[in-house]
Formats: sequence, structure tokens, C-alpha cells
Amino acid sequence: RHLYARMAPSHPEEPLCKSLRKSPPATSAAMEQHWPAYETKMKAEGLNDAAIAAFKYNLGVLLSGASTMIPEADIGPVESLPNLESLDVTPDPSLLKSTVMLKLNGG
Repeated sequence: RHLYARMAPSHPEEPLCKSLRKSPPATSAAMEQHWPAYETKMKAEGLNDAAIAAFKYNLGVLLSGASTMIPEADIGPVESLPNLESLDVTPDPSLLKSTVMLKLNGG
């Protein structure tokens, strides 16, 4: 069976993954050094505030040295998945331009 990260915590207060319990440091020397150039370029390219904020958060995590790995103990098998044949799907080729394919290592 394939293993997938659980999509929701058991309890609303519980984080999805124990390794994500701690937020990255709000500021660091590396972040203060690198962020202004990224922010300037992103604003010049017309990215919206939500995209910039998401990138800033992820850059902060990366520069903080926090682990981004999901421990084996935090993943489990999917209990059930619907069969494609049982879904009522109407193909819409116009959706392909906004489709994302995510390939995971090993499968």
C-alpha cells in the first residue's frame, strides 16, 4: 500500500506533523540579508501579496534550518479511495492550463 500524509490532524489543535509544531524564527541574519532582494524582484514582477507572503514564510523556514521532512510516524496508509469509474466526471480540457501534477519520490 502507498503511504500518504494524513490530510487533517486528529484534533483541531494538533498540527499535521510534529516537525511543524514550531514556527521558524521570525527574523534571522540570513533572512534580513536576503529578503529585500527577493521582495523587490517579486513586486517588480507583479506578484500578489499572498504569493509574496507564502514565499517569505517558506524562505524563512529554509533559512532557519528547520527540518522540512515529514517523519515516518506522521504518515499512514489511505483507508479508502474512490474508483475513477464511480465518479461523475465531465472532461473539461480548459482546466489543463491550471492543472498541477505532483510527482513524489518513489512513485
